Amino acid sequence: STNTTSDLEADARFAVEDANTRFYAAFRSGSAAAMAAAWGDGDHVQVVHPGGGCIAGRGAVLESWAIVTGGVGLDIGLRDVRVLAPPGSPIAVVTCLELVDVGDARGRNVATNVFEWQADEDEEGGGGSEGKGVAAVVGGPGGAWKLVLHHASPSPRPVMRPAQGRL
Repeated sequence: STNTTSDLEADARFAVEDANTRFYAAFRSGSAAAMAAAWGDGDHVQVVHPGGGCIAGRGAVLESWAIVTGGVGLDIGLRDVRVLAPPGSPIAVVTCLELVDVGDARGRNVATNVFEWQADEDEEGGGGSEGKGVAAVVGGPGGAWKLVLHHASPSPRPVMRPAQGRL
């Protein structure tokens, strides 16, 4: 059977959406192992937590998540999830609104997650460090979508429009 362009687009979108789901499941659980499995390899891996600066490098990023979750996870919901995953591209982007509830604090963050197709360690080309991960066919066997950038910023409440449609 021949895949059409729309089939390939759907396959890429679903695969990236699944990787994004795994990241947020790790976030909710607080599991260091699940969080490590969601993130890619390489010095280009970065995170910007709400109100914070850029943290670069896989090790530093994973350490920051251990501090954020405290190993217990957080109650987080997602709204308005949008996936951009062009077929054959080694990079995909997910944007969403995070609804975070931490004890007496609640927040809304606008998040951008950038995923990179990275080859498995035992595949030719090695791990995903510095772009080597594209050695495996994007979306094919021998690799996976891994998070390489998560940037979340506080989001103000949406502007409510009066019934007459004026601001």
